Amino acid sequence: MKLIDLFNEDMTVKWDVFRRIFPEMETCHHSARWHKEGSVINHTRLVYNAMCERIKNVKRKDYTEWSLIMLSAALFHDIGKISTTYFDEKQGDWCCKSHGEAGEKLFRKVFFEERLDLREKVAYLIRYHMLLHHTLQKGEEKKEKELIQLMNGLMPIDDMIILHECDCRGSINEENNDDNIKKHIADIQNEVNKLKLEGKDNLWNGVSDNTAKMYVMIGIPGSGKSTYAEALRETEKTNGLSSLPIVSRDTIRIEMGLCGYGEKCIGTPKQENEVTRLMKKKIQDYASNGMSFIIDNTSLKSKYRKEYFDYVKKYDIVPIYIYVEAPSLEENFRRRDGEIDSSIIQRMWDGFEFPNHSECYEMWLVDQRTNNTYKL
Repeated sequence: MKLIDLFNEDMTVKWDVFRRIFPEMETCHHSARWHKEGSVINHTRLVYNAMCERIKNVKRKDYTEWSLIMLSAALFHDIGKISTTYFDEKQGDWCCKSHGEAGEKLFRKVFFEERLDLREKVAYLIRYHMLLHHTLQKGEEKKEKELIQLMNGLMPIDDMIILHECDCRGSINEENNDDNIKKHIADIQNEVNKLKLEGKDNLWNGVSDNTAKMYVMIGIPGSGKSTYAEALRETEKTNGLSSLPIVSRDTIRIEMGLCGYGEKCIGTPKQENEVTRLMKKKIQDYASNGMSFIIDNTSLKSKYRKEYFDYVKKYDIVPIYIYVEAPSLEENFRRRDGEIDSSIIQRMWDGFEFPNHSECYEMWLVDQRTNNTYKL
């Protein structure tokens, strides 16, 4: 399904289509304290209407595409409440912890076939839309960290602030009058401006064309990331070498004699610890010599991606994430038929933690539906 399928030509929502896709939104409960507008569908309507009003007079060259992203974010920001809402006996109220994360995954599932960069920009806004609700109440260090994360995100923090404002305007409670909302948004903007003045808004200051790069491939088995990595190694040159070196757990297992070339295998825990040690050594050897290189693993979890950066953070090198996605999950299954059971690939997809743009210097999204690479 594509995002545009949910909108009429004038960009009004096809609410009948929305209800068919997410019927649970009609009956999903809301916090009695924060949401006196009733069910989640009522709140969603109010947030969407607020977004329409908020962006109608914005002037920008990419308005058509940008407005589709912003209106979609308003429409889908709370779909994660379908699976996360529960009644908290201790608080005596309905709660929906982690509904941003759940909403991101549900959105990606429903709109899998959407153009990759559009889909992930909306998914990002859904995933992190709750951060600004609580950031200002946190300690200075935590507040600064979260704001800097948003300032280096997949969408500009100004767009996240717009979504947050519309979310507040769509929530009926004693605190959400117009004056309070305006002051709250102004307070957030002041904190953002302060960080900009202090030069803390960019996590990657000082990066030049000569800075070495750690290209991190990301994708479930059968996505085509290894094919992309091989093509990349021939087009990117480093320190006079004919091509970029590739570091991979699979190739290290082959070098250790655990399996033959082209085979997939997993060693014993002791052997896999040795694979990790050798991989870390290779990565640090390249980084310490100022060389760019490629890491070709699935890298589906944030903790693994963080480990890579921890290996090299003392060197002059920046991470570039390259996410590769097959046109469909069925294509992933087909490409690994006879090698990896489809149920394993499905579990890997379900547990995938899509990277935040703030984790890396650049993020590339390789879309095999359109044969485009979006560099963000």
